[in-house]
Amino acid sequence: MRILVNASALDSRGGYSVVNSFLHELNVSSPELKERGISIHLIGANKDLCRHQNEIIQVDCVSSAKKSWFHKWFYERVSLPRIIKSGKYDAYLSLQNYVLKRVNIKQFALFHQPIPFADLKFSDLELINWIKFNIIFKWILKRQRDQVSGSIVQTEWMKKALETKFKYISPTAVIRPGVDDILKNNKPLPEFIKDKLNPQEFKLLYITNTEKYKNTKRLIEAVNKYNSANSKKAFLFLTLLGKDTEYVKYIGKVPYDSIFTLYSECDALIFPSLTETLGLPLLEANLAKKPVIAAELDYAKEICGNSVFYFNPRNIDSIVSAIKKFTESPGFTENSSTSFKRDSYLDYINFICEIVNNSQKFRT
Repeated sequence: MRILVNASALDSRGGYSVVNSFLHELNVSSPELKERGISIHLIGANKDLCRHQNEIIQVDCVSSAKKSWFHKWFYERVSLPRIIKSGKYDAYLSLQNYVLKRVNIKQFALFHQPIPFADLKFSDLELINWIKFNIIFKWILKRQRDQVSGSIVQTEWMKKALETKFKYISPTAVIRPGVDDILKNNKPLPEFIKDKLNPQEFKLLYITNTEKYKNTKRLIEAVNKYNSANSKKAFLFLTLLGKDTEYVKYIGKVPYDSIFTLYSECDALIFPSLTETLGLPLLEANLAKKPVIAAELDYAKEICGNSVFYFNPRNIDSIVSAIKKFTESPGFTENSSTSFKRDSYLDYINFICEIVNNSQKFRT
């Protein structure tokens, strides 16, 4: 049984962590795969993934699919079907939301783009992202329902949305991606970041990007408003490029091998994003034993449970109130997440075995 896995567009942060976790788990389970006669061929985008190769796991990396949306479309529309036909694969697993057209084998997909599943306002997204995810991607999700024989999502809220919003009736597994032991990622921070971190009182970290749904603008307003009314000052550190102000410091993208050092230098993770599949920094903060101040939304509640300072992410006063509660709670030193609920498939290896069973039924 040969299974082709596509992860050709997942090369950093959350996407990379998904692929890395997937390959790590299958690598550990290689004896079981070999016993069942299963081989995996994964097409990725980061050469570091090749370290998971062995006699039954082949990893190839391509760069063309990441150049533009057209290159991605061409790769999945033309190149992958050709690879499937020439390689005589028995099943196809996409780790990036889309399956293929005109492919005569069973297809499975991991859905980890949260925007189409969330209740976002038009103003929460850039126009291009609204068109891309709330129009085109929604159309694709509905159109490909009958081609998907099984799905993976990372949270229960995504599973519910897939089944209710998009009417998927194929089996859906909830599989939480593994997170690297970030305690090992303790290399020193760049000097300019260390200089910014040193003198501050309460240091709040937000690991984010520039997209509007990340809600950074409201967070900055809330931090400034909090500081204008309180003697205990809170300083916000953003993994973005920008011009520092008195209470907001821009530290840019931090090397992942220093990520634990960054968490250890800060007092809490603050996370106001309006939607996430699960929110990788929430998992990382838990591993780093750091408190979390987070948006009171389904993704955060599922990952973090009750041991969090929650706020309404659309209300600046609510964010201010949560920061104040944190700064007045010095004994609150760690975040204990709830145990993650899983579906009938316990992990990736069980899902792969389900692909085999499903595909064998398809072939008879």
